[in-house]
Amino acid sequence: MFEKLFSPIKIRGMELKNRVILPAMGTKFAGKASYVTPQLVNYHVARVRGGCGLNIVEVCSVHSPSAPRGFLSISEDAYIPGLKSLTDAIHAEGGKAGLQLWQGSLAVGMDQTAQILVASDMPVSPQMTIPGITKQQIIEITDCFGRAAARAVKAGFDCVEFHCAHNYLPHSFLSGGINHRTDEYGGSFENRARFPLACICAIRANIPEDMPVLMRIDAHDDYFEGGLTIEEVIDFCKLAGEAGVDVLDISRGNILSAGLKYEVPPVDIPRAFNMSQEEYRKAAVGAVKKLSQDVGILKRCAIRRFITPRQRSAMKMFRN
Repeated sequence: MFEKLFSPIKIRGMELKNRVILPAMGTKFAGKASYVTPQLVNYHVARVRGGCGLNIVEVCSVHSPSAPRGFLSISEDAYIPGLKSLTDAIHAEGGKAGLQLWQGSLAVGMDQTAQILVASDMPVSPQMTIPGITKQQIIEITDCFGRAAARAVKAGFDCVEFHCAHNYLPHSFLSGGINHRTDEYGGSFENRARFPLACICAIRANIPEDMPVLMRIDAHDDYFEGGLTIEEVIDFCKLAGEAGVDVLDISRGNILSAGLKYEVPPVDIPRAFNMSQEEYRKAAVGAVKKLSQDVGILKRCAIRRFITPRQRSAMKMFRN
């Protein structure tokens, strides 16, 4: 019954022992200093022993001024040794390691020491507006994604994931509901896609040809006027593929509307809620809670790899 789920697969030069993937999820095991800790290493080792073929390590900041404490960072070379200890531990147990490259935009506001970067001017009160980032900052962040990808290679990761969802900075540029710029980075779909595509190109230019690039992206913007439509997401994914993305990690949810419920789905959200809109895609994240559902989805949708849900992170020995 589970032959497809537990069969190996090769993506560029990365060979996985099965199609069970632990998606990137914030653990806050990094502590205030944003370095890898023994707790984080033990967390990932347990999931590999439980049967995961690929562990994608959680949101990892690429830009020092906007890096919040409590989350991993790869914005400086000083973080490479700790991340290397994590990949070594994952590899020693027979797993593969990916790293999610991230610039958190509004989400970093949980840490008052982190710089908040937004796509365009954003009023937060009658007295205060967060200014949109400048063109120079756009170039700076793009370069940071590339440099972070190069560090991920040195740290021993087998793949990297570009986070383009959940209102983080690349998604904020792509979404017409958030991006209200009037220059070449705003307005039309082509303009809004310019920054995230530049980030993808910077990542691809700084990693080996045989190293896969994954991309997390929302299926569409839930409960958000003027936000991304499914059709726009499909068009962008095609452009991202041309720029070097190999695998799509389709998610849902945003922090600016009731759509947040889809980012961390509670128990009253229907099982596999995200699949009906994504049968044309190759990977999905969502509330799939039973192994039998995984297999059925793999067969019905011809999905070539399966990103396991947050609920499974608690089941560190689910395969055993």
